[in-house]
Amino acid sequence: MSTMSQGAVAVAERRTSRTRLMIGVTLVLLLGEFLLGMYVNLFVPTPHGQPVLFAHILLGTLLLVVALVTTVVAIAARRPTALLSAAGLLFLVVAWIGGERFLSGGGHSVDSYLMAAGFVLAAACYVVARDLDRRGGA
Repeated sequence: MSTMSQGAVAVAERRTSRTRLMIGVTLVLLLGEFLLGMYVNLFVPTPHGQPVLFAHILLGTLLLVVALVTTVVAIAARRPTALLSAAGLLFLVVAWIGGERFLSGGGHSVDSYLMAAGFVLAAACYVVARDLDRRGGA
């Protein structure tokens, strides 16, 4: 293999590694977001003004930023996981909007459902993306 080919392979491997790392970070943040959200849901009678709710909101916003970076990294690396990362980001936006509406609109069930559905669909996207990247793409 020529030096030029080896260099291209090394760059591709670094891009794949970055994409895999970002997807993993996103999954870990999703887990933390789920645990905080369930804590608020089950143990905090009036969530407004509670520190754990603030942490949930802050982590959710951080998750959006990380998901955006994950999508950009996957696109830049020309990974097959770019579409799944973008879909995960879209579902996280849906969940975030559901949360904002839940807090500002009086806690309607449909808004809680948006949070839950957005979370589950985003998590599914990132789990499948992680599996595809682990297998070397599809």
